[in-house]
Amino acid sequence: MPPTVIMGICDANDENKTVRTMNEVNIRFSIVIPTFDRNEALATCLTRLCTEVQRVSNTDYEVIVSDDNPDGLARKMIESNFPWVRWVQGPGRGPSANRNHGARKALGQWIIFTDDDCIPDSNWLSFLIEHSKCGFRVLEGKTVCSAGLACQVYESPINEVGGFLWSCNFAIERELFFQIGGFDERFPFASSEDEEFRERLKQFGITTLFVPEAIIDHPPRLRPFGAGWNKRWQSQVLKETIMGITICADRWMPLRIGKARIVELMHAKSFQQLGWLASSAAIEVVNISKFYRTWKKWANEVAQRERPKIVH
Repeated sequence: MPPTVIMGICDANDENKTVRTMNEVNIRFSIVIPTFDRNEALATCLTRLCTEVQRVSNTDYEVIVSDDNPDGLARKMIESNFPWVRWVQGPGRGPSANRNHGARKALGQWIIFTDDDCIPDSNWLSFLIEHSKCGFRVLEGKTVCSAGLACQVYESPINEVGGFLWSCNFAIERELFFQIGGFDERFPFASSEDEEFRERLKQFGITTLFVPEAIIDHPPRLRPFGAGWNKRWQSQVLKETIMGITICADRWMPLRIGKARIVELMHAKSFQQLGWLASSAAIEVVNISKFYRTWKKWANEVAQRERPKIVH
């Protein structure tokens, strides 16, 4: 039996203290949203999660926003416009730690993750709830980009067939999430941490059920340019080091990435795109060549540390 709780905004000095209450409920599902300085997108996401849109009783679920920005603006916005959302101050150590922090505050038997720049379909939650009764302990939703990708300089974590388990759209039993250790907080950036989590689930023999009706719309975003790729490739090096595998993070990494970028250039649809992609690729490959040894040394040191234990 899940605990009886009171929904509301958590006080900044005491995250367990309730300032504003709605009604006492038995929570079954906790939606956790990590955020950092994307209040407009967050507001759009939260608007889609209210009970009137999702058509799910507010006695069945709660929404928790774990906020890594110390400026308090997200909290003020939530207090003013979304009093049914629980806001908590994040730890400020990156998205892995932020998701884990939100999960610790969750009171449901299931934790559902999405991101602050996502737009949940009106049937998203109901389909996840329905399939939580099927005997699987992890559910993966479908992620689309309804606006489409106008050209190669935009990206979106599209997942239409399953198997990716992107952190923007999946549900997991709370007990299992903490049993396997949550997200690895050794990842400091928003990249590769969900891939490592997915592979760890496989190591535990956990089978994921893909729920194509549980749809999240992820609007397109501009790809990183040049040195903007550094954090992603640094995270890739860390992921491969932790997992003991080699996909692209070895001494040939600059050549591997350079070859992939040349293929992209061949498919550019305009001279403007070609120039953007070529300039970005040149800077990116130079940076990989320059920093790979530093990243690898750092990754070896980080991988030797024990993965932080998640206490709940």
